[in-house]
Amino acid sequence: MQKSKYTFDYNQEIESLLDSTLAQISSEISACAMAKNIKYVVLGGGYGRGEGGALKVGNESKLYNDLDFFVISNTDNVHENKAIDDFFKELGARWTAVLGIDVDFGAARSVAYIVERANVLMWREMILGGNVVFGNSEDFKRHFDTNSKLPSGEFAKLMFNRCAGLFFARNRLASKTSLDAGDCDFISRNINKCILACGDVFLASRGVYKFPTLERLQFIESADIPVLLSDLRKRYKDAVEFKKYPTPYKSRAELEDSYEMTRRLAINTLDELRYFIKDTSTETLLRKLKNFRNKLRVCSQIKYFGYPCWPFENPIYSGISILIKLLYAEKISESDIKNFTVIWEKIN
Repeated sequence: MQKSKYTFDYNQEIESLLDSTLAQISSEISACAMAKNIKYVVLGGGYGRGEGGALKVGNESKLYNDLDFFVISNTDNVHENKAIDDFFKELGARWTAVLGIDVDFGAARSVAYIVERANVLMWREMILGGNVVFGNSEDFKRHFDTNSKLPSGEFAKLMFNRCAGLFFARNRLASKTSLDAGDCDFISRNINKCILACGDVFLASRGVYKFPTLERLQFIESADIPVLLSDLRKRYKDAVEFKKYPTPYKSRAELEDSYEMTRRLAINTLDELRYFIKDTSTETLLRKLKNFRNKLRVCSQIKYFGYPCWPFENPIYSGISILIKLLYAEKISESDIKNFTVIWEKIN
């Protein structure tokens, strides 16, 4: 069996498409005027980790996930990095039109910037699982220390974002009398992402979080699961299968049942793992300063939901408390959605 670079299982159509696409993107980067200031370009996300989805459409397989690239420059010059960002914005727009999925290049960051943030989940995933499509892949990992333990706050943020996705899925499900294919996909995708986050945070709380998804699944299948999370094992396995071969739920009844089960699982996970999620002992000074800044940006929205705004508390914790309140609520007002959306956007 051939080894897959982009998906869980080898898929000739996707393999050929991405091989060709990445080679062309690398060639375009090499030819651009800013190439001398670009040290690495790394494909992250599912396809970068070899865990992208293969969407079956009839007898064909198509790309399902976005292509998310990290851009690492060798300069701290603001104007040079702005020129790099402008180039990649145009490149991403062109390839989005070609592939029919979002192709996103992140803002250019220096190696030193990422070294300081190697304990951030997003950057750690890129370091350990990214696919270097431009630059010397042999030299790439030597810049970074990946031995430090990821702080609990990273998993609090993961849980917050995935529960926010579940909340937005609920709103779409409730607000539409007729659901099209895009709606079903959006709701199904966010339901399954939330389930995976519940399992991932559970593993992190036990000190056995691993980056390959299939290794995490093995731990979940053999773990001693608390009674409160009794359905986690089956739901996590199903969510991994969805990640491999995305198959959105097609009926409103299926979506509503799956949402309700996931809502219960998410709230139970937040309750069962609350001490781990709110552990601040590993927060760095950089993180504390960022928390302080973000808390001040959303104080009025937090107070809208009836919670105090302590400026030195991680705003993610306030956000999680608000999400639990909203996921329990029978009715959600437009004002609730608007104020929560501001919180979600400003503290990410």
